[in-house]
Amino acid sequence: MSMNEGLLLIAVGVVVAVLLRFLAARRSAVKQEGREALDQRVADEAERQAAEAAARREAERQAAEAAARREAERQAAEDRKSVV
Repeated sequence: MSMNEGLLLIAVGVVVAVLLRFLAARRSAVKQEGREALDQRVADEAERQAAEAAARREAERQAAEAAARREAERQAAEDRKSVV
């Protein structure tokens, strides 16, 4: 093998190594983006569920207040009837 062939072989090896390193970095970046997108979807879903739970609790609280108000009105009406 001549000197030129040896230098060419080394140069090709360096180019292949750089190319492989670039491809590995790109693959890693794509995986990271995928993980970040998944994390964002999970966070969005958790936020949605928390909002639903808060809305449900608020609706239950309002329903309980309305029921208590109706009961108090019913009791007051009964008290008025019994006084008369």
